This record gives sequence, C-alpha cells and structure tokens, in this order.
Amino acid sequence: MTNAASDLAKMKKMFLLFLIVFVVNLVIPPIADLSPGSRGWLLASLFVGGFALFILWKHKLPAKKLVVLGIILGVLAGIAMPFSGVVTILTFLAATRVLEIAEGQVKLLKRPIFISVLLGAVVGVVLGIINLFLGGASASSFTFSWEVIVVALSPGIFEEVAFRLFVYTMIIHVLGKHPEGKRENRWIYVLMIVPHVFLHLPDLWWPNNSFYLDLGGFISGAVSLSLLFGLPMALLMRRRDLTSAIITHTVVDLIRFLFLGLPF
Repeated sequence: MTNAASDLAKMKKMFLLFLIVFVVNLVIPPIADLSPGSRGWLLASLFVGGFALFILWKHKLPAKKLVVLGIILGVLAGIAMPFSGVVTILTFLAATRVLEIAEGQVKLLKRPIFISVLLGAVVGVVLGIINLFLGGASASSFTFSWEVIVVALSPGIFEEVAFRLFVYTMIIHVLGKHPEGKRENRWIYVLMIVPHVFLHLPDLWWPNNSFYLDLGGFISGAVSLSLLFGLPMALLMRRRDLTSAIITHTVVDLIRFLFLGLPF
C-alpha cells in the first residue's frame, strides 16, 4: 500500500469510528435529562479532551505565549460553560503543540489583523442572516442582553478550537505528517466538518423522548449545515486563520441568540 493510500485508509477509519459511536449513541434512548444530543456532545468532548491530554503527555506543552493564549480562550469559552472551557484549553494546547512540531499550515492570527476581523464579521453576518431565515425568525423577536454576547462566545471559541482546529491537528498526529494530495485534503474537510455537524442533529430524532426515524430530513439537514456553515468556517480556518473562523462562528450564534433566544 502506498503512503497516500495508507493515509486515506487511516482517515476513513477515523470517520468510520465516529459513525459507529454516533449511531450507537443515536439509538440509545435518553437517560434521565441526558438526551442523545447532549450525550453526543459530552462523548465527543471527552474524546477530544482525552486525546489532547495524550498528545500533551507525549509531546509536552507548546510555547509559553501559546499556553497563555489557550488559557485566555478557555476562560472566555468557559464563562457560560465551564466544562467547554477546560476542553478548549486542552485541545488548543495540544493542537498548537502539534503545529509547532509539524510546522503547521494553520495560522492562529494572520496579518494584517483587520482582514481577519473584517472577513470573519462579514461572513458571520451573511451566514447569521441565512441561519435566521432557516429558523423562521422575525425582526420583532429581537431581544438584546449582555448575557447573549457572553454565551455566544462559548460555542464560537470552543467548537472551532476543539472540533475544527484540534481535529485537523489530530489527523496530522495520527498520520505523522501533513496529508498530501487532493483526495487526502478532501478527507481533511470531511473530518473537520461532518462529525461536528452530526453532533447538532441527534435530538431531531427524539421528539418527546420517542425515537422517530426521518432519514431524509437527517440527510438534507446534514448536507445543508455542512455546505452552508461547516465548509465556510473550515475554509476560513485553513486558508486564513483560526481567528476569522472563531469570529464567524461567534457572530452566527450571536445573531441567532438575539433573535431566537438562548439555547438554555
């Protein structure tokens, strides 16, 4: 087996492993107040957090300035959800350590800074409006509070670090190098996008704690979320920087929470 074929096989096995865990979690009924959706996020967070600890144990911490930055991001992500903040710190430190070793291609903040900020804000507003349209919100439902801004920071930082940046560096760690070739790069996007999108969908199959199979709705929802939201953020991260992806995600959630209310 050639190196390229071996790399593809490893990435496909990673995706298959996720699918197996996802399906098993999906068909298990809700336990107490823990729905399949909440349980999926918990399992995914424990996995990336555990893998991050393994990387840090094996390769030690990144540079001190990255440790400080990771703690800052973790604190911001953890204000609303403390556990997410802890996972953010671990995955950021592990991801940046892998990028140090492998001389990674993903930038945390690319100069000029204003381009990243502007790009993230513009793409975020566009995607946020699309998200509102899909959610059926109206201008009259707008409600502002500082809590909304704080809560929007958590998924914007946590999900882009733990389920986008870290997944990318996890691939590098497993392969021992940056993937090469068009097919390998396509699979990078699959792993950076699809598992994260799938985590948003399980509760749609459990209305009123009763399992309801809607395969067509699941597929259409997964495809639309992947193309409309996952792909733009993954492209921003790989072709621009982590900052623009975080800003985009935060703005999308901020707009959603302002018009549709907080998720809890």
